[in-house]
Amino acid sequence: MSKTIPLWECQVNWDDTDNYTDANVIPLVAKQQVGLMRYLETLRENKDLILAVYPRPESTGRRQRGYWFGVVMPILVMEMGWEEKEIEDFLLAEFSRDHITGKVIRISGMNKAWMSKFIERVIRWAATENGIYIPSSRKVRPGKQGIL
Repeated sequence: MSKTIPLWECQVNWDDTDNYTDANVIPLVAKQQVGLMRYLETLRENKDLILAVYPRPESTGRRQRGYWFGVVMPILVMEMGWEEKEIEDFLLAEFSRDHITGKVIRISGMNKAWMSKFIERVIRWAATENGIYIPSSRKVRPGKQGIL
């Protein structure tokens, strides 16, 4: 059985470059510093580690958020008769859980790929479970009310 390996979101901080003249020091700042330190403490043995560095995926774009809040949510609120917060909380709990941690990923924490999959799942659920048609984002004019 493989062990889950956590990911840590970090930033390289070159602001105070005088402190980083030592080749053994990297100006890496974890956004969850305490959690990272606790995880590293579990690796008590002197083990070789692999550090993978890659840019953070883009967060959701204005078009995605606009489509979600301007098209998808208003249709669901109107058709289902629920409050917007109730619907969003329900949909996030159903379709936006991290498969490793089980935690719900909020809209503000989604990247573009995750948001696309989330919206796709919601649209499919709305159609199959509730008979609600939500137009594709390609059929909606950006910044305008109405459908092409």
